[in-house]
Amino acid sequence: MPSAKQQVVSLIHTYQAAVYQAVALLNAKSEQEKGFQMQQERPGVWAGYLDELKQVHYSFHGAGCLLTTPAFTVDFDYAQEGGCTGIDPWFLFYFLQSNPAIQANYSLLTSSEQVAQILQELVQEGLLTRYLYSEDDRRYYLMADIQNPDLPTVTLYMPDEDVS
Repeated sequence: MPSAKQQVVSLIHTYQAAVYQAVALLNAKSEQEKGFQMQQERPGVWAGYLDELKQVHYSFHGAGCLLTTPAFTVDFDYAQEGGCTGIDPWFLFYFLQSNPAIQANYSLLTSSEQVAQILQELVQEGLLTRYLYSEDDRRYYLMADIQNPDLPTVTLYMPDEDVS
């Protein structure tokens, strides 16, 4: 069985894959319906569905989005430059707790404090870094992702923007 540290590294990759899938769904909706992100599900709540069957729900918050699909639930923040590669410790553990099928693969990860401690160890080992954009940024970043131009970015168009 992989160690707890190996499970955290694997979880990071699983989390990022879900974030990238969520961003692709949001970007696709934005291309089809510019400004969809401005719709309010109820006063002060920018949320709704990305599909006609109402199986993929989004809810924007602060600097990010919570997306729930039949396959997974993922919460993430956008970076100021439009990226989505940051790994927030709370969101990472929430991802683990919110997805029982995924959680079954990470039996050694039992608390948010344990995961946060392992993230710190991964910084010391050089796999992760902190403060990529500012000292207020609480997210971690995979060193392998830094300067990678092929990572997904968030593209939410406003109604008056040309997407051609």
